[in-house]
Amino acid sequence: MIFPTIVVATYNRLDSLKRLLETLVNANYEGYNNIRLLISVDKHPAEEENVLNFLNNFDWPFGEYIIKTYKKRLGLKNHFIQCCDYTYDYDSIIFLEDDFIVSKNFYKYSTQSLNFYKDDTRISGIALYSLAYNEFSNRVFTPLEDGSEQYFIQIPTWGKVFTKEKWSGFKDWYLSKSHFEFDELQLPKVIRKWSKKSFKREYIKYLVDQDKFFVLPRKSFVTNFGEQGEHFVNKDSKFQRPLRIEYSKSPNYSFVDIAKSLSVYDVYMEILPEKLKKINSDLQNFNFTVDLYGIKPLKQITTEY
Repeated sequence: MIFPTIVVATYNRLDSLKRLLETLVNANYEGYNNIRLLISVDKHPAEEENVLNFLNNFDWPFGEYIIKTYKKRLGLKNHFIQCCDYTYDYDSIIFLEDDFIVSKNFYKYSTQSLNFYKDDTRISGIALYSLAYNEFSNRVFTPLEDGSEQYFIQIPTWGKVFTKEKWSGFKDWYLSKSHFEFDELQLPKVIRKWSKKSFKREYIKYLVDQDKFFVLPRKSFVTNFGEQGEHFVNKDSKFQRPLRIEYSKSPNYSFVDIAKSLSVYDVYMEILPEKLKKINSDLQNFNFTVDLYGIKPLKQITTEY
């Protein structure tokens, strides 16, 4: 059984951090012992002392409590990579950012999903956040209902859950020649405009290049407040999602294999053609690309339809 360490990245949003830690303390850890919490504090010239003063007086009642600091500022992408590198020390992690809150049973879902998908090589990681918005087309996104609690997509969204093996797949690729040889024309135009400081940009490249996917729940176990910081110039509430509420202290979640799921999406948030063919057998003999949002460049489409 895998019991992940909770890793929280913070920088200068003390009020946000306090709110997240309150939800972590109030979460359900029944049946688990020694839940490790690690807070990673990137160096800030003005706010670091305030953050550390609070953290040094914070009580974590569920197990080991660790505060990590750095001699110089890492910056957003390198800080996130450092946080995920703690999988090498602790075997598995739940990676949270300071402007999140979590649902009561986020830890139970994380452990159960990790144990289900740990050996699936097509799965790069697990997310605790469910997408409802396609940021590449500025339209609503609703994954196909296929009777399962999960869907799969080539986007590493929030509340990332990794084993050491799954994280090292990305890290090895990121440090390899393949990272520099990746053709970014395979990505949506919006992503290509993102800053090279973006961790998400680099991870999406890996998913596309290696044909891997993230597992997402249909109802979120975390939500993002989108508060002003390194991600957002101004506060943006459009990424907030309703949290999953359950009254059982011992929920058992059901999971689906990606090969059996009908709800599998590419980097453009378009359903895969082979999944549509399973839904409609009349499409079996057609070689087509799915572009329902209409944002895939025509020059990249090589199929007949």
